[in-house]
Amino acid sequence: MTARFPTLPLVAAATLLLPGCERHDIRVYTVPKEPVVPERAASPPPEPARAERPRPQLSWQLPEGWKEQQASEIYAAQFQIASPEGALTVSVTPLPNLAGRENMVVNMWRQQVGQPPLEADALKDALAPADIAGETGQLFEISGQRGGAPVRIVTAMLHRADSSWFFKLDGSEAGVAAQKPAFLEFLKSFRIGSPTPSSP
Repeated sequence: MTARFPTLPLVAAATLLLPGCERHDIRVYTVPKEPVVPERAASPPPEPARAERPRPQLSWQLPEGWKEQQASEIYAAQFQIASPEGALTVSVTPLPNLAGRENMVVNMWRQQVGQPPLEADALKDALAPADIAGETGQLFEISGQRGGAPVRIVTAMLHRADSSWFFKLDGSEAGVAAQKPAFLEFLKSFRIGSPTPSSP
């Protein structure tokens, strides 16, 4: 009988504790972490102002009846010609060197007037030598349609070490034919001088 006595206090203690556990809810609290303040990164130094790519000095003799237009980022020079056959345009465009890609250039302009592309072996018949800016360049002519009207494009190209220059006379068939001699004289008079550094 003495062995049973120790169990009675244990049973009584368990009986008292169980109701107490049921009466007290267990609650879990989430304590927000303190925000981490990132270290302030050092501000990068301001970039130096970029200077525009210097453009070469250009000169030419303006043919009679030609009116100079404002140059742009694309066109180094532009001209407009009023004629009985309609307004004509002349543009001068410097591009990265495209020597060896004349077939692509010719076909690009042929596409503009609805002409099929030329095969590479037919290119030599489409190009003619031309005096451009005191050097020997190439000239080609394309006739076609634009907006249902006949048009003609005469393009001269000059490849230099750092760039390719394109000179285009564009307009009506009759107008371009009438202005072609003046266009050829313009090409001869054109000069490409040394670049002048521009302000930042």
